[in-house]
Amino acid sequence: MYRTVETSIWTDPKIRGLSPDEKLVFLYLITNSHTHVSGIYYLPTHYLGYDTALKSSLVQDCLKTLTDHRLIQYDNEREIVWVIHMFLYQGRGVKNEQAAAAQLATLHHTPLIGAFLERYPQVQRHVATGKKTGRDALPTNIRFAVLQRDAFTCQYCGRKAPDVVLEIDHIHPKIRGGSDDIDNLVTSCQGCNHGKGEKRCIESSTPDTLSTTENTLSRIPYPSEQDQDQDQDQDQDQDQNRTGSEQNNTNIPDSSPSVPNSGAPGKAHSEKRSSKKRSSKEKTPTKTLEKQPDKKKTDPRIKELIDYFFRMFEFIREDKYLVTAADGPQLKRLLQTFEPDEIRKRMCRYLEDNDEWLVKQGHTLKLFASRINAYANGTPAKTAGRGRKPPIVWDDNLDERAKAEAEAEAEVGVQ
Repeated sequence: MYRTVETSIWTDPKIRGLSPDEKLVFLYLITNSHTHVSGIYYLPTHYLGYDTALKSSLVQDCLKTLTDHRLIQYDNEREIVWVIHMFLYQGRGVKNEQAAAAQLATLHHTPLIGAFLERYPQVQRHVATGKKTGRDALPTNIRFAVLQRDAFTCQYCGRKAPDVVLEIDHIHPKIRGGSDDIDNLVTSCQGCNHGKGEKRCIESSTPDTLSTTENTLSRIPYPSEQDQDQDQDQDQDQDQNRTGSEQNNTNIPDSSPSVPNSGAPGKAHSEKRSSKKRSSKEKTPTKTLEKQPDKKKTDPRIKELIDYFFRMFEFIREDKYLVTAADGPQLKRLLQTFEPDEIRKRMCRYLEDNDEWLVKQGHTLKLFASRINAYANGTPAKTAGRGRKPPIVWDDNLDERAKAEAEAEAEVGVQ
């Protein structure tokens, strides 16, 4: 999904007078995944706070400042935002006007709709129907009558509901003077209707075309019974003559078997070649295409955890984390033991650990995977530093073997 942003936005006096946080919020309102070409859409403030990592109080202050500068309007009761000038820069034409009208129909009864239509009166003519084509919709009883007449089947491809979305199509397009009469309507699936466009349908299973086909078939002269009997007698005579000639040819000895008949010099060779081709075709077995195994899909939880770690790294460490190819396998291994929520909690404790050696190493996901057990408690544990032996936090539930492994890991960190 793309949104158009004018480069002149940064030279606008209103934008230049905003603070960095206010500029971030305004740019987010134009480019986030919930936007619409009309510029008016549903957006709770906690969505904005989560994506921009701003506090709720700061988000409210930014929205108030943008409203005072007449850049946006926000309906706090229904959580609907309107970027006032956004519709002007997202393209012009009937399609955008119809899309805006359809968007207004999905919103709750907010006063922002009236303000939007007052500013963009060209959208008002599409609000009544909200249809894509902008023309009057067919009555429901006519639509149902056409669907019932055609047995809820597309008359072009033969597919039925619910496998496809069915629509009502005009045989003679309305843009070329076609009417809404039921004889000019036919059931069509969405793919066939959009592929046909505004062309006139010549081959459709409507009563008119069926009647014309029957008329053309009725004009074809069929043979009478006497003609059919004569044809059968002629076929039998030809078969008898053919068998008799074959028998005579077998009784005549061939004086020169190596020399072909003078009447057809290349016929014997061509028959041999054709017989060889047939035998080779019969011998070669048909190859069956084997189904290739589907590639294993990546666990979506891995992508979510990497994205979460990236955001928290930027928020806590105030720096950007460089994702590596080894991060995915590390998280895949952790997901076999821990739940995603538990991994997120320990990620936060790991990133809050200000150990000198960890800071020097950069708080990578690889180090987190090897030290995840050290962050099980509420406070982050000290990890192994360079040149010193860190204190070990003992747990009463650990057995002697676990204590020995912990001491070995601490010794390796010192080295």
